[in-house]
Amino acid sequence: MQTTHDENRLDKPVVELINLQYCDFASQETPCYQATVRIDGVDAGMVRNAGQGGASLYIPADLRDRIDEIARKEPPLDLGDQLVDMDGDTYLAMLVFRTLELPHA
Repeated sequence: MQTTHDENRLDKPVVELINLQYCDFASQETPCYQATVRIDGVDAGMVRNAGQGGASLYIPADLRDRIDEIARKEPPLDLGDQLVDMDGDTYLAMLVFRTLELPHA
């Protein structure tokens, strides 16, 4: 399981994706995946993305707010020619890439 930050930092929650299912051929604009989201060792819900560039589906719906809040505390994503503020969908997509050790698109 991959975490999103240094395990020694106590000021940020530990977010993990477990039971991750990833579909490379269907990943076009965004990663196509489904996973259970675990926050600080507790299953918080499920997230999935169809890989077509749309928003992720969070179950329960308030999980989106929790992940967005965590993501806003992360530094912007450096795309080389621009910095992009982190949101929940981007945060989890980056976690998918790190978990599967895939290059960032």
